[in-house]
Amino acid sequence: MAHTARILARRLRAPGLVLAVAILGLSDGAAAQSGPQPVRLGAADRFALLAGGTVTNTGPTAITGDLGAGLAVLGFPPGTVTGSTHAGDAAAQRAAADLAGAYDDLAGRPASATLPPDLGGRTLGRGVHRAGAAPVGLSGRLTLDAQGDQGAVFVLQVPSTLVTARGSSVRLVNGAQACNVFWQVSGAATLGTRSAFQGTLLAATAISAEDGAAVHGRLLSRGAVTSSNATVTRPACSTGTSPGAGSGGGTGTAPPPQDLRVRLSKPAVLGRLTSLVVETSDPRAPVSGISVQFGKRRNIFGNSACRPPDSRGSVPGAFRAGRRTRLAVPHRFRKRREQRVIVRVDSGGCGTPLTSVYQTVTVLPTRVGEPLRPLVADQPTREAPRGSPLPPILPGLPASGPGLPGLPDLGAALARRQRGCRGADRPLGRSRSSRRLARRALLCLLNQARREHGLRPLRSNPRLLRAAERHSRSMVTLGFFSHVDPLGLSSLERIRRTGYLRHARAWSCGENIGYGEGPTSSPRSMMQSWMNSAPHRANILTAAFREVGLGGVPGIPGRAAAGGGTYTTVFGFRG
Repeated sequence: MAHTARILARRLRAPGLVLAVAILGLSDGAAAQSGPQPVRLGAADRFALLAGGTVTNTGPTAITGDLGAGLAVLGFPPGTVTGSTHAGDAAAQRAAADLAGAYDDLAGRPASATLPPDLGGRTLGRGVHRAGAAPVGLSGRLTLDAQGDQGAVFVLQVPSTLVTARGSSVRLVNGAQACNVFWQVSGAATLGTRSAFQGTLLAATAISAEDGAAVHGRLLSRGAVTSSNATVTRPACSTGTSPGAGSGGGTGTAPPPQDLRVRLSKPAVLGRLTSLVVETSDPRAPVSGISVQFGKRRNIFGNSACRPPDSRGSVPGAFRAGRRTRLAVPHRFRKRREQRVIVRVDSGGCGTPLTSVYQTVTVLPTRVGEPLRPLVADQPTREAPRGSPLPPILPGLPASGPGLPGLPDLGAALARRQRGCRGADRPLGRSRSSRRLARRALLCLLNQARREHGLRPLRSNPRLLRAAERHSRSMVTLGFFSHVDPLGLSSLERIRRTGYLRHARAWSCGENIGYGEGPTSSPRSMMQSWMNSAPHRANILTAAFREVGLGGVPGIPGRAAAGGGTYTTVFGFRG
């Protein structure tokens, strides 16, 4: 099988720290400097689900927004609609015509970046991203990063078909909003079982939302739409003008937080058992989990509404928008002082929460015979309180919470997640033990970042390690800083000479390099700098990579005696 490789090199400079990146076989285009304008949906903006042909539903699908079809709507009920339904009337025909115009607008926009065949593990910035002719899939988590701009617009053009895998998800960070995300699919789009999807999806032929799929956006098809036990919630922008509105637009408002109530089952008396009871519901999306934190970094418990499907592939009935969810956590207050309890509610999806709401509760326990003190609850907020290490609900954890039957042991999950990486803050030394410690710390930090994005960890490979160490040593001794050495040896050729690619039927490789002086030569400083750079982060969070070689050498390029370190990280996959 013939293979092609493309190297993308980039140099970044920061005080005391220099980085470069190479991506072989896998690359993301850079986002345009000026972002695209949002598409105008016209009369289709009010619809959460719209088909030019027929809408067919099975099961208790929940639609928040209007439902429309050019021909007929089948399966409502048992499906429910929070809005109006239009089947073959003038409103549906007008919306279908505006949908066709919006689709043509998206399809005709020039691309500023390239999409890979698998979007899992990728982080994309604003811009128009276009895939090739091959079908596009989403097998893990796709992150859309607005970099602090709430008006950032994301356009993803798929000339073929789009299929999201079971449990896959789309995550919006740093101000990105679902109302500003647009997917244009020239073929059919399939949203897999229990996948969490965000944005407005415009498909040319058909859209299928499978069992338990949660959509925070719109499903707009010029052909047919089928749904089975899905949830579709029309998005609203938190500030400014709704980008999908007609020519005049409309002012969007932030959706209200979930209905959240916290109380004690019994008064908080020192040494006596009581329970903190959390009751919540979200009219827009199903509640996927609740977690409670007593104190600062311990006594964390939670429960998840996400359960694996039964033998017939159906998800539990509790995973429904508007369904009230309850969690009671037994606890003994043992100190007579104000104690802070943090409650987190995730809603919208099992793979990753679409929204999270926090509430801080203050409890003042009393002794027996003393007047009881009321529980003081702050207003719910979307911002995480300071000092809160509460992780999102992790579906599938064993029900082994201490003394809490049926509750996942989120305390153990948190301990694993926050476990420090030994030696991560130490500058790279000259001894063999120091270099070994730096390699282990950097591998630990890499895998922490991948786990946070739902990716499997990397394992060390001795051949990739050999290629990484040799390149770091060459840069220090020969005084260059590049992915290609003075003799013209490229990253790919170095990897090939180690025998790593021998007998490989399929492969992909990538490389990050960097150096720092003094404290900036520590593994944590190097990792933070890589994660703050889009091409370096893309290598670290590429789902296809399985193995890595980490080479850290004392000194900086051209100055072997300097107090610093030069790093090369080689990523690889072979099949």
